[in-house]
Amino acid sequence: MSAPYSENELHFQSADTDQMDVAGQACKKLQNKLDGLQNLVEDLQLKNHEMSSMIRNQEKRIKRVKDREKMLKK
Repeated sequence: MSAPYSENELHFQSADTDQMDVAGQACKKLQNKLDGLQNLVEDLQLKNHEMSSMIRNQEKRIKRVKDREKMLKK
């Protein structure tokens, strides 16, 4: 009765498994980096929106003050 795998076949299977483990770890690492970058993008988009709103409000205040100054000069 022969063994299901020869010594060479077992060596190749082991090497394939090691490569799959390395590839899997690299894939997980890349996925984690991608998730981190996506979170960063979301945070920056929220901050950008908040800053845009603040700038718009400040511009409105400045315009009101300038309009009042014009009214007082008349």
